[in-house]
Amino acid sequence: MMLHILVVDDNADLVDAMRTKVESAVRSRAKVTTLTGDVLKKAIRELRGRESNWDAKGRWSPRQYNAHFDSADILVLDYRLADLYGPDGYMTGEDLAALARRYSTAGPIVSVNRFGEQSFDLRLRPETQTWAEVSVAHEDLRNPRLWSAGADGPYRPWGWSSLEHLPELFYRRMKHALRHFDSPVAKSLGISQTQLDLMPRKISESLGDDPFRMTFREVARQRAFPSDNVPKPSRPQMARVAAAEVGKWLSHSVLPGQEILIDAPHLAAQYPSLVKGRRTQARLNHLARMTPGADLPLDTTRIKGARLRPGFWLDRPAWWTEAVLENRELPENRRPWERTPLDYRFAEDTSQFHTPGECQAFQAVGMFGERYVYVPDGTIIYKPANRLLG
Repeated sequence: MMLHILVVDDNADLVDAMRTKVESAVRSRAKVTTLTGDVLKKAIRELRGRESNWDAKGRWSPRQYNAHFDSADILVLDYRLADLYGPDGYMTGEDLAALARRYSTAGPIVSVNRFGEQSFDLRLRPETQTWAEVSVAHEDLRNPRLWSAGADGPYRPWGWSSLEHLPELFYRRMKHALRHFDSPVAKSLGISQTQLDLMPRKISESLGDDPFRMTFREVARQRAFPSDNVPKPSRPQMARVAAAEVGKWLSHSVLPGQEILIDAPHLAAQYPSLVKGRRTQARLNHLARMTPGADLPLDTTRIKGARLRPGFWLDRPAWWTEAVLENRELPENRRPWERTPLDYRFAEDTSQFHTPGECQAFQAVGMFGERYVYVPDGTIIYKPANRLLG
């Protein structure tokens, strides 16, 4: 099924330029449409109208809405919406993303131009209080590796989500949230109280005031519908909001440091014995494949119980780091002094392995704080620069 990518900007010339960049990157794999001008203003007014048009069962009438946003598998929003200032008030892309998430059935959201020029964040901590799953610069839209992680190209931050697969994962997360609507999020994801206690408070509490007891319903209410004076939407719509928030919590807060969850490239770097066959550069690069169900060159039988389940809550395989560290079947844990490191380093800015001489170390966050970048393109800013080592 072909994806529908909806590109939104208040400026007709800019939205056409954005559409052209997206189309050049996705080729014929998706249908790309635009929303701008008076049609955009009307669609926004209709989104706002949904808040006051819930019926007794928390539903809105589709007959009252032409469903521009509802039809989007991926919603691409320009952050600066200056031309919307007027009788409808001032609105940023973040404001529109909030409306779309609350009052439409749009899929994952890509925020464009929120942070200006192309840049790589050496802190590896995406903005958490945002409604968007991914934030990129205008020029990033033409990068085929943003839309398909398996495409060729020199630059692809490992922190970018796999937009090619994210709509399907988003749908599965929403269905999970609906099935477990009044169950604690942590329990449904197999997160123990001990694991939550080991998380830095800033991370655990970013899910909610009481992260171990927070249900999917409460996540949605706390994030999107906090006022008791506002009628609550239907369960499916609240489950959609909760799924988006929990997915961002895992990918934006929990995973980047690798000390709570660890993904395949970083697992191989710490536990080379898990790599199947010869540890060639080409084989190691397969560890960064983000295709669901991909056969990675890892022997994970010894750490099977540490796998994050259900796996669709992230767009890449991941394992609970504490369970891996405590596994005495792994030779790196039994005899760490005999560990033979890989001949290559994983670069966070290319999502590939390179020789040590091609990489530059930087100080990130988490237990494995020293990480690497390849720095392939002088047009991309690496910041904060003081985190670069050597």
